[in-house]
Amino acid sequence: IISKNGGETWSGIFGVSDIQNVQIDFKFDPVVNGRLYANNGFVSFDDVQSFSDFSTNYVSDFSRWDIDSTGLGVRLVQDGADIDVETSSSMAPAGFTTFRTINGITAAVTDRSVSISGDGQTIAVTLNNQMFISKDGGVFTEVFTPMPYAKLTSISSEDNSTVYAADRNWNIFKSTDSALNWDWRAVHSTGCDAKVRVRTPKSNTNYVLAYADQDATTCSAVFRSTDGFATSALLGGTLWTTSPLSLALDSSDPNNVAFVANGQVKTSTNFMSSNSNTSVTSVSNTGHSYDAMFSAADPNYIY
Repeated sequence: IISKNGGETWSGIFGVSDIQNVQIDFKFDPVVNGRLYANNGFVSFDDVQSFSDFSTNYVSDFSRWDIDSTGLGVRLVQDGADIDVETSSSMAPAGFTTFRTINGITAAVTDRSVSISGDGQTIAVTLNNQMFISKDGGVFTEVFTPMPYAKLTSISSEDNSTVYAADRNWNIFKSTDSALNWDWRAVHSTGCDAKVRVRTPKSNTNYVLAYADQDATTCSAVFRSTDGFATSALLGGTLWTTSPLSLALDSSDPNNVAFVANGQVKTSTNFMSSNSNTSVTSVSNTGHSYDAMFSAADPNYIY
């Protein structure tokens, strides 16, 4: 549907079912008045009176793209494990070539967007939950924009300086100045709708674990880092079929972890890269949750 009077009234355009899909997007040509591009290669030359199929003349993947004030087009294309940022000096017809490549990112069409400034000098790209900016035709650098407000589900600190926090969407934040300032460090989509918990041991605050504290089969993985979330990994299968209800961290050796999961008490001696059962193999979780701790005097004792 279109409006030509500032949204006062609307009318439909018939015969354009080919452009009606979940990736639909439109861009007016800033140079040629009355020309409008739609994804799938459809173009209107008559001020949105009708659309013509120009998929043989215009590139068909117009679902995530933009145009600057001179008519230069820019779009994002998945190229194996990388994202190509492609540009075309003209859109009549388009002839896209690779401008820059952002390596090591896979993002579905619905998880990527691009915007170019009017003078064509700045291009901003979002891929999944990451943002990249290119200025003056330079390479793309990642930008970390601090969240003005985040609902945290967990926070952990063992040295009064380094603090980790997590929100429900599995975003991990870190502070090195006693929570005065924060940096976003990592995110992972786990398919788990439980509140995430984050824990770091007193013996090494570069070691961090994030997990969902409920016995749920959709929450069976642990988000793990041993370098302060400079890098991280999601460990699947470590907890068998469910996530832990509680974690205990050794205050003298960061590799020692104990946890309750799937009705069992388990231990790990390599910071949850793997685990084994302890002598307690069955614990009822009906009607209550758990807490756990290592003895500070003797880590062989776990309560």
